[in-house]
Amino acid sequence: METWEPGQRPEERESVSSYDRILQTKGEAEKLARLQKVLVKSAKSSFRAVAVFDLQGMRKHAAGTRALLETYAGEFGKWEDAVSAFRLSEVSEQEYRDAFEQACRKADVRLEGSFPSYEVFPFDIRFSLLQEQVIINRQAHRTMDPEFLALVIRKEQDKLTRSRFSAAQFMSALLRAYDLLVAESFQTRGKPMKQVGIKKVYQVLTTMGGRAAYTEKQ
Repeated sequence: METWEPGQRPEERESVSSYDRILQTKGEAEKLARLQKVLVKSAKSSFRAVAVFDLQGMRKHAAGTRALLETYAGEFGKWEDAVSAFRLSEVSEQEYRDAFEQACRKADVRLEGSFPSYEVFPFDIRFSLLQEQVIINRQAHRTMDPEFLALVIRKEQDKLTRSRFSAAQFMSALLRAYDLLVAESFQTRGKPMKQVGIKKVYQVLTTMGGRAAYTEKQ
């Protein structure tokens, strides 16, 4: 994979990894955002000059704004070409895995498993570079930046672990779920079931208290 720095001759280009290339793309986007702020500021100065009939100021700021606009358009075109030609599936799994796991260590997120499937108590994470998405706690995310994802996971973990848990309330809910299943089996089979599967209990729990009330791992 080659860099896409504008103005370089082929012999001057350095071979870089696909992941380094996407980092370059991200860096160029940040530069464009800064240039955009300067452009907007210059345009506002032009408009203020027009409002007070400052003709010299208007011409000065208008010329500066046009120059900035041309620069921005050129840089944006190069960046757009690079982005449209890039596919996340081109990134090697090892590169992306290393970047993601490093970001998780930095965010103090403990991973179990290996790419593309991880478990972060109490939920699962599934990556698909081909589809350019990741499933975190049953929710699909299109933002694939490893550092951003690590923070999302940390936030999701904190939200779940900080939620108040009442053992007495949970046991009461389990008992109600068990009683409902036993009563249902008596109605359908004419006799109560001897054993109640934990999966069935969980299904009743989510029906009673909503899926957010208890996770399957609780």
